[in-house]
Amino acid sequence: MAVGSVSMLGASFGGQSQLNADMIDKLKEADKSVMIRPHERRLEKVFAQQEDHAKLEKQLEAFRQSAGVFSSASTYLKREVHASSDAVTVRAQDGITPQEMTIRVDQLARNSVQQMGTAYKSMETMIYAGSEPKSMTITQGEESFEIPITGGMTLGELRDRINDATGGKITASILNTGGEEPYQLILRSEGTGVKNDFTVEYSGADEGFEFETIQAAQDAKFVYNGVTITRGENRVSDLISGVTLELNRADELDTRVSIEQSLGNLDEEMHAFVESYNETVKLINELTKFEPDGGDRGSFQGDNRVNQIRTQITRLVIGQNEEGRSLIDYGFSLNDQGVMSFDSSSFSAKMAEDPEGLERFLRGSVDVTPSEMVGRTIPATRGEDGEFEELTIGAGAVRINGVALPEIEFAAGNSSQDNAVLVLSAINSITAQTGVEARLSQAGDRVILSDSSGRSFTIDGTMSQHLGLRNGSYAGSEEDFEGVFSRLDNYMATLVGIGEERTLNLIETQLRNEEKSITDNIQRTLDRLNAKYSTMAQQFAAYNSMISRYEAAFSGMQMHIDAMSGKKD
Repeated sequence: MAVGSVSMLGASFGGQSQLNADMIDKLKEADKSVMIRPHERRLEKVFAQQEDHAKLEKQLEAFRQSAGVFSSASTYLKREVHASSDAVTVRAQDGITPQEMTIRVDQLARNSVQQMGTAYKSMETMIYAGSEPKSMTITQGEESFEIPITGGMTLGELRDRINDATGGKITASILNTGGEEPYQLILRSEGTGVKNDFTVEYSGADEGFEFETIQAAQDAKFVYNGVTITRGENRVSDLISGVTLELNRADELDTRVSIEQSLGNLDEEMHAFVESYNETVKLINELTKFEPDGGDRGSFQGDNRVNQIRTQITRLVIGQNEEGRSLIDYGFSLNDQGVMSFDSSSFSAKMAEDPEGLERFLRGSVDVTPSEMVGRTIPATRGEDGEFEELTIGAGAVRINGVALPEIEFAAGNSSQDNAVLVLSAINSITAQTGVEARLSQAGDRVILSDSSGRSFTIDGTMSQHLGLRNGSYAGSEEDFEGVFSRLDNYMATLVGIGEERTLNLIETQLRNEEKSITDNIQRTLDRLNAKYSTMAQQFAAYNSMISRYEAAFSGMQMHIDAMSGKKD
């Protein structure tokens, strides 16, 4: 009976070894699924968080900018001017104090205009035929311009010489007034006002070079809040700091002018803010959502730092301040889904009712308590014997913030009120240096010193008591009132911006470190697996070699057995 082929140790089938590369790859993949795949899933989550982090950072920065409009001083510095007539145009710089004024324009500033006594047929007409040089002198204020007159000179040449000599301060032009001799030389001062008036003198006796005034220079004259003002120009920018008046025409009627805070497009900015708020909350809800029973989860689900952002923003925007007011009082509302809406008509009504109060609520303010010293009654000037006598307080005998008061003379017989006025004038004469201003008490017999900025000031000297003053230091105070959007802006600054301590930057750093840690773990595990299966491949190769030798030996034995058993092909 023939003996069949035998597989040695079960390692060979049909002469083929089962310890091959395919077996190693299968074993390696099985190890990877257990040892590396969990790291890869965590890395995928980190990548998703990094992508969502970028979205969140971009949205929070946009939200911060939309909210920052209302915490910025520039938003509330805009001014608009209203005037009851066009006799005067008033322009106000941003930031000046809102105010009202009454202006009546009595006369406008004018240029001085003179014309040459003779008219000519053309600009090329010769106006001087003599051989002896003459000269024309134009005098304006303390400045004189000499124009040479030479034989054969034409009207056009005289014009050009005048313009060259005066450098534009006096303008010469030639007008065609019509008729047989239509060309007339006109001189006009460039500037207006009496100071720009001018005279013309000619060295010869030629009547043709005489000039006559057709418009006399004059200053502008107007009444500002009952005070008569004169200026050399119709544009006045030195009367009120930050305000320019343009006098357009003389008018017997008063023009009422009001300079007001301009918050015209603030409600539009509010609409943009509300839209940004809703987009921000919606994004955070998406990133932190959790649906039970295997539903979707946001990449930052369970991250308290991101959840806290939504909570804090909503609390700062809708919560009440220390005065019990909130944005709800200004037309804002939240529905049960947390979506914000805005009623611009309600907001506009509040804005029109109290623009300064609105600014204080939205942006905040600095409440200043002025530093103040209430003086004693200043004595009348009376001597020890009951007779009135003069009293002189020398310069430097009293100092305010280290600045010496000028000399003060109390005349004999002055009342307390008279002396108080003298002290008032002396103190206010150095206000620019000290910052301290004096005013009279209601009875007018003492002075009250104050610094409206709240800074402290000091009084010292040997004669203070004679002025009703007390030596010492007097301090005021400042208290910051934080507006809704100032608080919100401060909070947003802790979330985004430059600086490692910002919340979004901390999250970014954490995710970056986590990515590196996971990547390093994956690489270390791969290195171990590669080393393990490299060794295994070498071992399998050795096993296969041994098996091949055994199989070759067994094959010879098989043939001998087959021959002895009479096995045939």
